[in-house]
Amino acid sequence: MKIPDCEVCRNKLIRKECHSCGKEFFPSEMIEFEGDWFCEECYADNFEKCEECGLVFNKDDLTKYDGCMFCEGCLDNITFICYNCGDRYFIDDEFIGDDTSLCEDCFNTDFFNCTDCGEATARDYGHSYEGETYCEGCFHESFFYCDNCGDAWHIDDCNVNDDGYYCPDCGDRNETRETYVSEEEVKDLIPQIIFKTLDFSFLEGQQTKLFSSREVLCLNSFIN
Repeated sequence: MKIPDCEVCRNKLIRKECHSCGKEFFPSEMIEFEGDWFCEECYADNFEKCEECGLVFNKDDLTKYDGCMFCEGCLDNITFICYNCGDRYFIDDEFIGDDTSLCEDCFNTDFFNCTDCGEATARDYGHSYEGETYCEGCFHESFFYCDNCGDAWHIDDCNVNDDGYYCPDCGDRNETRETYVSEEEVKDLIPQIIFKTLDFSFLEGQQTKLFSSREVLCLNSFIN
């Protein structure tokens, strides 16, 4: 067969050696990649397109994720690795907690989104009220803990006394009330063994002594 003088035509007729298997093929049966020629079979075995950018890469330079092959750059752009469990997820499923990337399960284990401001907050610093969870700042803007029972209440229900903040129920019980208590009634609050050691001369000649209910409460606490 006469080889044509045209270089283009000549290149179509002259066989080339496959860079991978070493066999010779006509150029029409081969694929060029980065200056090297491969037969169709070897090309399919060694190269593949990135699912995201569409560029061709050696399969050794691609990573399979969720059934698709991705180059390193695209994989880093569209996925993340959870800081806690170490698994890889698509970036749309990323949750940020304490400036770290977390999957949904790990985030829900250690963090929550404040009902008011939406900020991610560690569960150790969360406060709950009627099924909703708040960060510390938002909670104390609208709610409080009763100093007596410890339950959470809305700030509108707060009763402020001299010694703390109380819910409606505990506030009624802790209001300061002035009560007239006789000397004998005061003595009855104290066990006899303690009474004998105390000097009640300051009550002599007085029919009554004015005590507040809080003072009596403190006295009871001291005795008990």
